[in-house]
Order: sequence, then structure tokens, then C-alpha cells
Amino acid sequence: INGREITRKWDNLTGRPVSESVDGNTLHFGYNLSGSLNHFQLNQHAPLTFQHDALGRETVRESANGFILASRYTATGLLAHQSAGQATQFFRETLAQNDPHFPPQATAVNRSWQYDRAHNVRVIDDSRWGQTRYRYNTNDQILHTLFEGTRPHEEQFSYDANGNLSQHLPTDAHGAVAQINQCQQAGRVVQQGNVRYRYDDNGRLVEKNEHRDGFRPQIWRYRWDTQNQLTHCETPDGSRWHYRYDAFGRRVRKLKVHDGKLTAANLQRWLDGKPDLAPRANAIMGQDYLWSGDQLIEETPIYADGTPAEGQRIRWLYEPGTLTPLARFEKGKLHYIVSDHQGTPREMLNEEGQLIWAQRLRTWGQVDRFQVLASNNADYHVNCNLRFMGQYEDEESGLYYNRFRYYSPKTGQYISPDPIGLEGGLNPYAYVHNPVNFIDPYGLAGGPGNKGDLITYRGDTRSPDEIFNDGFKPWGTSKDLYKHTLDAQDPPSYFISTTTSPGVAAEFGSEFYTSKGFVYAIKDKKGVGIDVNATLGKASEFGKEAEIAYPGGITSEKILGASPVSESGDFIGYSVLNPNRYGKK
Repeated sequence: INGREITRKWDNLTGRPVSESVDGNTLHFGYNLSGSLNHFQLNQHAPLTFQHDALGRETVRESANGFILASRYTATGLLAHQSAGQATQFFRETLAQNDPHFPPQATAVNRSWQYDRAHNVRVIDDSRWGQTRYRYNTNDQILHTLFEGTRPHEEQFSYDANGNLSQHLPTDAHGAVAQINQCQQAGRVVQQGNVRYRYDDNGRLVEKNEHRDGFRPQIWRYRWDTQNQLTHCETPDGSRWHYRYDAFGRRVRKLKVHDGKLTAANLQRWLDGKPDLAPRANAIMGQDYLWSGDQLIEETPIYADGTPAEGQRIRWLYEPGTLTPLARFEKGKLHYIVSDHQGTPREMLNEEGQLIWAQRLRTWGQVDRFQVLASNNADYHVNCNLRFMGQYEDEESGLYYNRFRYYSPKTGQYISPDPIGLEGGLNPYAYVHNPVNFIDPYGLAGGPGNKGDLITYRGDTRSPDEIFNDGFKPWGTSKDLYKHTLDAQDPPSYFISTTTSPGVAAEFGSEFYTSKGFVYAIKDKKGVGIDVNATLGKASEFGKEAEIAYPGGITSEKILGASPVSESGDFIGYSVLNPNRYGKK
């Protein structure tokens, strides 16, 4: 890929990946009988082991060198508590007690969540940053965020009749309130406070103009290609950046082709009558990126002479099939990542369980506070540009690269329309309606963000033998989500309907109380399926069905089993496990 070789090996029986190698660095994976990851090892570093509860949820990950992370969950499966740090004797004792009222207290990270009846995060308690409180409107949109702790401040939000963010009232630690009005036109932001935005005929942002009294305007300019990919960005200091993509639309390089700061500095000198505009050969002028599917697995700085700074290469290490990295590897040092309920990296710890880096984000993703712990070694320089799941911050523009689009955390919107049109929602520029509980890792359509697995249900009259063998296949190729909710066969839909409610699934399984059938339980990573109510908003005509739509179908190995239902929609008899997932008895 991009001139680099990635070697992978798979298990012949299960088809699961067991190793991945890049430039001699090999990552090994091991699994338990239910298919959950239980072993993760890079080269000769101490392995990271995983423990899971009876429902397959991760409860402990631990390194023999001292790092440990413990997780607890609510009765409904939401993340309730995280503790991470050094595996001290006290930590192990409290972990062994397994008391839900007294979770284990770690040396580096102690964080807990409280939820309302709609499963929205209400309170986050963090031992480092303090408490964060959220308040919502009837559409589950955030009205108020209160950040407590050593630097308390708050944010208030208002929305227009279409659900678009219209006003932001941030309050700083001194109590000063700033009112920022956000004007929308055709779903996109055209003005936010003293900042104006201009778009081309295709709806893509081409200029951002910020006015401040007594100062010259600060102007950013953007250029796009025919694939609606951002290719150039010019910053207020005159620097120009170029972005390049591969055939799959993944960004593989960003390069500063003109350094405005260097030009300004040299124009003041004229030592020999001519300014020296050439940067130093060892100056970092950009980044190369390496991908494995949709996982960003490496970033390599580029020197001014075009050669890669291989000694500063960063590798991100993932669990197979996920988009939140488990670890960061640079200069022979391995750092484990602790991510929150959304899959957002919040802390990095070394192999001994000592905290190296931490961050806290504001409501819509701007970095609010971060911490890098000083030391006498290379750990001091550790940093992380990963933000919400699937997002990578570009310092030069303040935008977050989000796979198929670029996200602006200042406006809470994308700067170009959705590539999949209205299939991604009614507002083609919207991120998600609720950034504390939902994510959009591809820049296409949002979904539930509470990290981990999601169990959904589907009612069907077909036999378990047929479904376990074939899975659920879509009727056709139509990606119109709204029409899918009305009739999956007209036009033939690309989506498979599931629900978070077993009762709703039983209605469909009994064909609305007319025949016997089955309810199938499906397990997949959260964020894979599309939350229909969250995506369509008020246009969702069957909100009580709590539908999660899976694009492209559901393969057999994701089906846990089947439970028979009677003509009256009641569960009867015994459930049957899927032999393609659990093996034949």
C-alpha cells in the first residue's frame, strides 16, 4: 500500500486475523472461544491480555509490565466506570471485590458515567478534570454543558426549527459570557459571530473570513477536486498546504508547499540583498499516512527535502475491525490508550501504567484542556491528534479530517455536503444531533457512540437453519434510508432492519400476531448500524420501532442465536445458538 508492504495472516478455521506486519513490526492477536480478543502483542513487548464477562464485554485489559484498565457497565450494557493505571495490590483487591458501588480506584484514570432514561450521558465524573454535566431538550440535543474542576466553565446552545445549531453561549472560568450567533443557509453555516463562510456552486467551503476589531482579517482559502476532496488550504500567514488521496479516498499525504512564516521572517532580513526562502533540510513539512482498510495505522513526518523522517514514525495499533486504537508505538516505546464511552482517546499510559498524556474535549470536539507529563526521556514529546472516533486534527486549518469529509469543531458541522446525500440525514452538513452520545466515524452517517458491542434483534419467519447458513441479505441496492423505513422492497433496499427492542422484534417475528416465527439476536460493534431515529429525526415515521439499519446485510457469524415466538408474539420454548458462531455441539 503506497509502496509499503503490509503482511497479514488469518486463522484457517475462523477467518479471524492473527497477525499484521509492517516494516518488521509484527502485531499478534489471540481470541477466546466466543471470538473476543484476549491477547494482543507487538514484537517482544509484554502481551496485553483481555478478560470478558458472560455477555462478552471487556472487563479488564492488563500488561505484565504493570498497566491495567478495568471497565464496569450498567444493567443495560452502557459503560459505567473506567479505572486505569498501575496494577497495585489495592487496585487488585478492589477489583476482586467486584462491588458495583465501590469500583476499583487506579493511579492514573478514574472516570464514571451516569445516564438518563433515554440512555443519554447525564454526568461524567473524572478524577483529573472534575465533573461534567449535560442537559438536553426533547430532541435529545444538548442545551447546556457544565465543566467543573479547577477551571470551571460552561456552554449553552440553542437550535432553530430545523434542529440546526443557532446560538452558542460559552462562559469562561471568570464568568464572562460570549454570545455567538450561528446563521444557517441551506443547512450550512454562513456566519458564526465575526466569522463569515463562503461556498462554491457545489456547496463546498472555499473561504473562511474572520474579522476582529483593530486587526487585519484572518482568511483561510480552500480548493477542491472533482471528487469533492479537499486538495489545498491557504492559511492567514500565507502558508499553503496540499492534500493527496488514494483510490479509496483515504488521505495519504499532507504537505506544506509554501511556508508563510518563513517568507515573512526572511523578508525582514535581506542580508545579501536577497531573502533565503528555502527551509532547512531537516524541517518537518508534512506527513505521510498509511492505512489498513479504514484504520489509520501510521503517520510519518516528511522532511523539507521530501525524505521520510522514519525515526519519528508513529504507528497506531488496533483491535481488528475497530476504529479506536488500543496503543501508540514510536521510537520503540509502547503507550496504551484509554478511550471514553464514545471511543475518543482520553489518556495514554506507558507499559508500567504511568500517565503520559491526557485531554478533555468541549461539547463539539474542540480541545478544551490537555496534559503532557514531563520526564527525562522521549515520553515528554508524546502527543495525539486523534479526536472523536475517526477524526484526526489538522493544526494548520483547525479542521478534523473525518475519512470522507472534514469536520469543523467550531461550528459542529462539516464543510462540504454529505457524499451519500440525504441517506446520511436531512441536513447534508450535519455531524450528529448529539455529539456526547453519537458518532460519525466516516463522515457519512451518525450512530450510537457508546463504545463496545451493540445487541439488536430481528423478527423473521424463516427457520434458524436457513438464517444461520445465509445470514440476512438485503433486497437490493437502494440506499434511500427514508424509503427503506416505508417499504424495504420498493425500491429494493440495501439495508437490513433490526431493533433494540425484543418486543418489537417479536411483533415482526409473528408477522404482527398471525403466525409463529423467530427473534434473532445480532451482535456487532456500535456505530456499524445506522440509528434511524437519530439520522432521520422528525422524518422518522416509526420512531417506536427503535430501528438500527445495517447497510449491506448481516453475516452469519454476527447472529448469536434464535428464540421462537408464538402467534401471539410471546417467547416460547428454548433458544437455539448459532453453530457457525459457537460451534456444533
